[in-house]
Amino acid sequence: MVHKLPYFVALLVFVAQAQWLVAHAQTRVVESKTRSTESQARSAELRAQNNAQHIRNTLTVKAVHGGFDLIFGTKLDLGVLKVFNLQDKLVGPPLRLNRPQSVFVKSGYPVTLVIGEDLKKNPSLLKLFPSDVITGLDLNGIESPTRTTAREILRQAGQFENLKKLYLGGCDIKDSDIDFISRFENLDTLAISYTKLTGKSVCNLSSLPHWKCLDANRIDGIGLVINKLRQAKNIAELHISSKELTEKNFEDISKLSNIEFLEISKAPMNESTVKLLAKLKKLRYLVVRYCHFEGKSIEGLAKLKALKVLFISKDMVYSYPFLGSSHGKSRSWTLSF
Repeated sequence: MVHKLPYFVALLVFVAQAQWLVAHAQTRVVESKTRSTESQARSAELRAQNNAQHIRNTLTVKAVHGGFDLIFGTKLDLGVLKVFNLQDKLVGPPLRLNRPQSVFVKSGYPVTLVIGEDLKKNPSLLKLFPSDVITGLDLNGIESPTRTTAREILRQAGQFENLKKLYLGGCDIKDSDIDFISRFENLDTLAISYTKLTGKSVCNLSSLPHWKCLDANRIDGIGLVINKLRQAKNIAELHISSKELTEKNFEDISKLSNIEFLEISKAPMNESTVKLLAKLKKLRYLVVRYCHFEGKSIEGLAKLKALKVLFISKDMVYSYPFLGSSHGKSRSWTLSF
């Protein structure tokens, strides 16, 4: 007679076999998913390489008398090209780079590239632009459904050693990304409003002495930057917005003798701070939106002899009768909202 295993032993053997089968099946599923992920990654890499190769064949630079032609032969949305003259004025309307075309650039003229949809999706395509042509980058100048990943674009933009203007307003960039900005040592324009950068990192940028324009609204610790702005001898435009500005900050601002455009929003103002602003002899445009002026301190703005336009928020007209009075209107500056 054949000896039969006890029932519970047979059950244990069955359970063990079932567990092995389940584990084996799960392993095969994981391996399948891994192969699928690797395949997708490889496909994406090949598509990027194909796109790069396509643009490389259709984006060329041709030297011509007095400058050069940028010849585009692609329908990819690369963005917008802005060409400026030596006085920093636009030369013609901005050009949308989403069709085959030729763009003439006069020798020595600055060129700013506003990042387009396909460059946002594939920042490596930046390498296809001539490194000695692009002198400005604007990462968020075009509204699009694709959020700009600033650090990835800046990582690829390192080739633009002559970059003068960098616009990062609203980008997802923070202090740990400051090295991507510090590589551009010749910046004269830096826009970082509404980013997560702080004054602690920004005030140590080596490009600071070259700054002509700083747009730094809603930046924590902006006082640290203001304290060092005296190193920027040619700074002419400054945008700051902070409830934390102190009289010392205003004193530092008053020493920026070449300031022509100043925006100060949401800051407390009094007679002392207004007197300090009155020391800015070249100030032509002043923005004081959402600022609270103590008493009649706002009347001290009448001492700004060079002022041409005062930008204010509409509610201030009702809060400060001086602005609508005959005395206020007799000033050489006009109100703008």
